[in-house]
Amino acid sequence: MHSIPISPKPTIEDTEGDLDLLQLLNTIWLGKWRILSWVALMVVLAIYYAYFIVTPLYTTTATVALQNRSEKVIDLASPLSALGGDKYTINTETEVIASRELVSQLVDRLKLVEDPVFNYDLRPPDASWSPAQAIGVVRSWIEILIQPATEIEPPLTPAEIREDVITVVQESITIQNLKNSYVFNIRVTTDDPVASARLANGLADIYLDDQVATKYKATEQATIWLSSRVTELALELEAAENAVKSFSAGAELIGAEVLAALNRQLKDRRDRVAEAKAAAAVADAYVKALETAKASGDLKQMAIAADNAALNQIIGRLDIEGARKAFDTRFEPILERARLEVLRTSERIATLERSVTELAERIERQSTELLKLQQLEREAAASRQIYEYFLGRLKETSVQQGVHRADSRILSRALVPEEPSKPRKSLIVSVAMFLGFCIGGALVLLREMRHNGFRSARDLEQAIGLTVLAQVPLVPISQRKRLLRYLETKPTSAMAESVRNLRTSVMLSNIDHPPQVIMMTSSLPGEGKTTQSLALAYSFASMGQRVLLIECDIRRRTLQQYFRKRHKLGLISAVSGAVSLEEAVLFNDKLGIDILLAEKSAVNSVDFFSSGRFRTFMDEVRPAYDIIVVDTPPVLLVSDPRVIGQVADAIVYVVRWNMTTQSQVEAGISSLASVDLKVSGISLSQVNIRKAKGYGRQYSELYGSYGSKYYRN
Repeated sequence: MHSIPISPKPTIEDTEGDLDLLQLLNTIWLGKWRILSWVALMVVLAIYYAYFIVTPLYTTTATVALQNRSEKVIDLASPLSALGGDKYTINTETEVIASRELVSQLVDRLKLVEDPVFNYDLRPPDASWSPAQAIGVVRSWIEILIQPATEIEPPLTPAEIREDVITVVQESITIQNLKNSYVFNIRVTTDDPVASARLANGLADIYLDDQVATKYKATEQATIWLSSRVTELALELEAAENAVKSFSAGAELIGAEVLAALNRQLKDRRDRVAEAKAAAAVADAYVKALETAKASGDLKQMAIAADNAALNQIIGRLDIEGARKAFDTRFEPILERARLEVLRTSERIATLERSVTELAERIERQSTELLKLQQLEREAAASRQIYEYFLGRLKETSVQQGVHRADSRILSRALVPEEPSKPRKSLIVSVAMFLGFCIGGALVLLREMRHNGFRSARDLEQAIGLTVLAQVPLVPISQRKRLLRYLETKPTSAMAESVRNLRTSVMLSNIDHPPQVIMMTSSLPGEGKTTQSLALAYSFASMGQRVLLIECDIRRRTLQQYFRKRHKLGLISAVSGAVSLEEAVLFNDKLGIDILLAEKSAVNSVDFFSSGRFRTFMDEVRPAYDIIVVDTPPVLLVSDPRVIGQVADAIVYVVRWNMTTQSQVEAGISSLASVDLKVSGISLSQVNIRKAKGYGRQYSELYGSYGSKYYRN
């Protein structure tokens, strides 16, 4: 015989390609009681937490609006400008309201250090704790356990207690800016409704007072600084004015008009110097021409150089005696006069140059003094202007000390809340209900994902590749002894009908040679093969056939538990020949079958079934019976079925519904196939009718409204 191919178990993706939503819903529906249990558990825990554990918290809100349009009683510049309306200002004010500085003022103003709502050390031991307080106590216990025994933590100082209270108050405050507005919500949450309202309103008042105090402080500081600065500027102005007076008294000062006239006079003198120098050059050239002509001795040349009419007349009468002497007499005075003119011109130029130098020095000196005076006057004027400005700002600032107003206003004050804001009991219960459903559903789906059993004949056939001969329901009995009574009194039950289907399927498994010896086996114990063996034998007997049921599980010997009557003889006695077959069998008159029970023996079961006596025995009993049903041990535990199967005509492999895994079935069938034993078919046993209806339409129709017309369980 050839081994039977085993096909892998089909997955949802292999069979349909998409998630089977209906199957998913069926799985959740089948696990509804598990899911409802988790829902109930979570709801109970949520109710206990919301009503008995968590401390109720009360939330109230005070609303403050930022006034970006400041009201001016008098039009004076303020030392501290009004707040703007940009996002940076809004974010800054949000942090200012929630700042530790303002919260510390709130703690001091309301004396919260003495309030047990915020100072946990003042609470009585039996007072309810908040979650944060409980966590803090647990943390302190852990620190005590970790610290050495010698270390004793000193008690908190008043300053440390105050800081702790500030922290608690700050954690209970939330500042929120309404979107696209200048409105701030000061929200306070505590376990005392009155304390929540006090904190919200108190913080709003402190915020407005802080704005006024900030402006007043800025004005006061500005006044002090301006007073000091005005005094300094007054001294500087006085010094500048004294410097102008002193310089004016000690300097020869002229005006700008006089200085301009002097510059014009200086220019005129410089022009006269230039004219004199030109005249001196002409005179000097005349003298040099006369001297040159005289040195030559040529009278005509001398007459030409002198350019004198008298000398020109004398030149015309040189033949007259005494003419030369007259010429010399006339020429010498001309030369002397020319020389004298050169001397006078030189003296005049020197005089004019001295005058120009003196006038230039005077002009330079007067210009320098005038510039210095103007500089001193400008410095004095600037000092006067600065002094007057600071003096005016000092007076304006002094006037403003009594007219400061806050940049914000309170739109609505916080009211004492009547109902707690936390815990939201309905929400907690709803969330717990949803969480319980999710946990229960997840566990049901996880269990379903991890499940590897078979719930339908189709899955079993597709996974193993063998035909499912029958689907036998779970027998509704509590003890094995009641099975015979059930089979006898419930001939129209679903279980009896499924066994008849098994009988028919087995007989039709080989039409040419209907099987006579039918072996029943399974992968593991407790899968229902003994029950099915008994029911199948009874089904054959009900047709008037002679049936023998052989119990081959000589280790457990569970078949005798189905009968009230004990029978000591059995299979081993009959095979060994110690007694005859008639003496060894137990006839049950209710079922009408012969039963050959297993006996306890020291002989190894594999050796016993492998012996020739067993084969001979089976050949001998064939003529005496029409059908022989052999109940064998599990395949995966012992090798007996692999030996017994050699004398069987058909092998029915029993698989427990929703329990036996694919790997176990594959291993068992492969074990039989390894010795050339072919399984005729599979019987799906112990089908839970109530649960099976949710796993497919076939079960719903088979055991539902249709089946109820035919079955009487």
